[in-house]
Amino acid sequence: MAQNLNGMENSLAFYGIHEEYIDNAYNKQRINENTASALKQALINYEAPVNFPTLLSYQIIQKSADEPEVKLNILVEDLSASCKWELKTENNKVYNGICEPGSDGKCILNLSLELDYGYHEFFLPDFGHAKQSVIIAPHKCYLPPEADHQKFLGISLQVYSLQSESKFDYGIGSLADLKALIPAFKDLGIDFIGLNPFHALPADEASPYSPSSREFYNFLYLDLPLSSDQDDNSELINYEKVYELKIKALKDLFEDFYHNDYSKETPKGLEFKSFIQSENAEKHNHLAKFASFCALKEYFGAWGWKDTKNWPAEHKYFKSESTQQFLEKPELQKSILFWSYTQFLFNQQMQEINELCADMKIGLYWDLAIGTSQGGAETWPNTELDKNTYLNDINLGAPPDGCSLQGQNWGLAAYNPFALKNLAYKPFINLLRANLKYAGALRIDHFIGFKQIFCIPNNCEEGAYLNYPFEDLLAILALESHRQKCLIIAEDLGIIPEGLPEAMRRANILSYKVFCIERCSNNLFKKPTDFDYLALITFATHDLATLKGFWTDHSLQLQKELNLFTSDETYHHTIYTHKQAKLGLLKALNLPEELIDNHTDEFMEELFIKVSNYMAESNCLLMNVQIEDLIGQTAQINLPGTVYPQFTNWRKRLKYKLSDYLKEEKVQKFFKALRKGRNNE
Repeated sequence: MAQNLNGMENSLAFYGIHEEYIDNAYNKQRINENTASALKQALINYEAPVNFPTLLSYQIIQKSADEPEVKLNILVEDLSASCKWELKTENNKVYNGICEPGSDGKCILNLSLELDYGYHEFFLPDFGHAKQSVIIAPHKCYLPPEADHQKFLGISLQVYSLQSESKFDYGIGSLADLKALIPAFKDLGIDFIGLNPFHALPADEASPYSPSSREFYNFLYLDLPLSSDQDDNSELINYEKVYELKIKALKDLFEDFYHNDYSKETPKGLEFKSFIQSENAEKHNHLAKFASFCALKEYFGAWGWKDTKNWPAEHKYFKSESTQQFLEKPELQKSILFWSYTQFLFNQQMQEINELCADMKIGLYWDLAIGTSQGGAETWPNTELDKNTYLNDINLGAPPDGCSLQGQNWGLAAYNPFALKNLAYKPFINLLRANLKYAGALRIDHFIGFKQIFCIPNNCEEGAYLNYPFEDLLAILALESHRQKCLIIAEDLGIIPEGLPEAMRRANILSYKVFCIERCSNNLFKKPTDFDYLALITFATHDLATLKGFWTDHSLQLQKELNLFTSDETYHHTIYTHKQAKLGLLKALNLPEELIDNHTDEFMEELFIKVSNYMAESNCLLMNVQIEDLIGQTAQINLPGTVYPQFTNWRKRLKYKLSDYLKEEKVQKFFKALRKGRNNE
């Protein structure tokens, strides 16, 4: 990239770095020089390989389904003589011709070809490196056929929080607990089940939004054999203990499988071998890289080198000769098989769950984190050439906003936008496929990051927004959503970039409407008819107060106790506006103002029913009921700006075993009313 700056290397605009941002008070804040310099350096560090002749790495063309032909304009540069070109489609149809260079060494091909949606490859057979990915995509994301005449109802839950339906418990909810609840959800007329991200996490991490890898899955959710010594029904999840118990149970299970199935090549053993081969073929050896990373992490961890930055320098890259030789150690080869086995089991168990949901109108609603951990499996480079696929030493976060008055630094890495383009978006495509695989709907956390991401360099207190290739990402998202028949929901909260809502509507991407903050300037709540059709409506999110926490002021008092308000003035202003919001809610529900201080269980239940019925009547295509609100939980799931043990982030388990609770007459009656409100049943 550095060779092509044309004197613009000092221009922040060239790199897509914003010179200012809007804070929570809607004031413009100019970024400081240290932030700008560090961000620019991270982007400059990416050097695309230069070969001759040269082609752009990709081009994306969007078309309607009824357009048979696609017009391509392909520029070949630095060509010294005529040569053959070929374009091979996904279906192995081949077009070919001759490139004739002009006196300037350039050849411009204007082609009209019949190309279906998909990923095709233009290349010069005489020059193996000269390739261009030709991506043909629809203009809009997938919507289910019923969407033109029906609205949908769903329920969301944090799988880790589920109380086990079994006699014994590892101390965390599992896929078995989710699977056991699906018949009850279907009996209630539920169209979709919202789930927390299943991304593979570092061993010391609780947040499902801080993954080691977003392409692979968290083994802590696996359904494993239980025994009485694993009984743990604690209110809070002890992740260290859960990890220890489950890794031991998994290794015992794997040892039995290894000796009795894998080594003897039984049908089960051959199925596992086939899984490894197909995963590595489809994902360019990503399973091998993930499993190798986990094996090395465990191996070096035993030496006290838990942080990958402390690994020996010769193992910085997965495909380096020294790393590959080191991985030949017998104990590491077996460990790689073990970590591959965890993914084999997860896919098997998730497939069973997916089949149970096959007759639901949408099914499973997955969740995708916007970033990945620094020093995790996903960011471990294959070679030195792709060491800057992610922005090194740059953390994702958010400026001060309504969710966090002090701003947020999530400590997550993001793609380098220049690298994404040079790689023809292959990492992004693999990421989508891993998360769409079992999903009927996919929620993308912090979707604003598809257009611009707030980046905070290491050793800098302040951040800046960095642009991303939004239209390209949107086109690929549309293509993959159709292939998997999966609708897309964008968590579009916070300070919204100009043009984002319009682009989402054009692309059939659902907005994420959080009822507790969907208020007019006078603090009155929107009427049901004022909500957009292409949207999901829910009372709150994992980062906001539950209905009970909102109504009792529990969340605000907690933030006060933890010194999360930037000043007393901010606190008192928030208390005032919050009271006005509660009065606005009472007015919207046609309830008297004197109920504002009513915190009784009876009133909280009545309030929940009325709020839910109000949302059910909205225009929104999807309505979500949070399980925490259904059971009357006060504590929210996560409190931004805090870490454990300040708050029980991602650790609190539900107080009920849901199987019996969902069968209660009041719950049945509640969902019957919601179904009627949704579609006048």
